[in-house]
Amino acid sequence: MPRVLVATIGFDEKFVIRALIRHQEEIDAFIGILSRPVDQRAAQAADNIKGFIERYVRDRGRSLAYRFEEVDPSDPYLAISSLKKLFKQEDEYILNLSGGMRALVVETLTAFVASRARGVIEIELENFTGRIVIDPRVLTASPLNAEEERIVAAIRKLGRATYKDIIRETGIPRTTVFKHLSSLRSRGIIAYQREGRTTYYTLTDIGKALS
Repeated sequence: MPRVLVATIGFDEKFVIRALIRHQEEIDAFIGILSRPVDQRAAQAADNIKGFIERYVRDRGRSLAYRFEEVDPSDPYLAISSLKKLFKQEDEYILNLSGGMRALVVETLTAFVASRARGVIEIELENFTGRIVIDPRVLTASPLNAEEERIVAAIRKLGRATYKDIIRETGIPRTTVFKHLSSLRSRGIIAYQREGRTTYYTLTDIGKALS
């Protein structure tokens, strides 16, 4: 499955170049997104990114296709519509939102989520101490009903739990617990691991966000 790094670009290329260095061994293409009209500083940042790809990435024996797209953030719905076309169902994405205008970042994020594209969202912290990575399914997850909330809360409290632990913590009948566990697994909210004949349930990152 092709993997594509998509990044919003502002007046400084440092975030994009750091992302390219970080992901160079795992990506097949790069798409840079610029605000239109393109500011001179943003154009220079794009040129610096092109130069980096040509000199550094390709000199290391990597073949990396790249292109730049421009959208007008002042028309948010048209921008979102245009940006949605960038995200293909057959590809997987790393969406870096560390640079660029706030409006462009929000529109790109909205387009990515609305397209239901596969991948992750990453944002580098301004103090360069690290980055956060978010599963976009957190933004589209359906809300938990009352019983699901109790089950998720029980698993969070215990760290990992068997169905018997969940029944004891919640008082929900066994058949109903299994029905909810099946639904929560299919929605990516919980995961399970078998140890011998015992199944343990844990929260995924999505589950932690919703609990």
